Amino acid sequence: MLGQHAEAIIDFSEAIRIDKDYAVAYRNRSAAEFALVRIENAKSDLQTALELAEHRGILKMHIFVILCTNSAEKRVFKGKS
Repeated sequence: MLGQHAEAIIDFSEAIRIDKDYAVAYRNRSAAEFALVRIENAKSDLQTALELAEHRGILKMHIFVILCTNSAEKRVFKGKS
């Protein structure tokens, strides 16, 4: 499972390299980073995704990011990485 998250990070990073404004790629990379307990990287990507989503008015992304953040933080604080 960890290998899949690492591969996903590589793929989403490539998508971001191609299109710096691809908010969904930042959101998805953030989820993969959270799964690997790379909290600071995940938070940075979430912030970028939110800024891009806000700029484009994507409310659904805001909701997803909030849910993803809360779920990941609960796992980290409970020691479930």
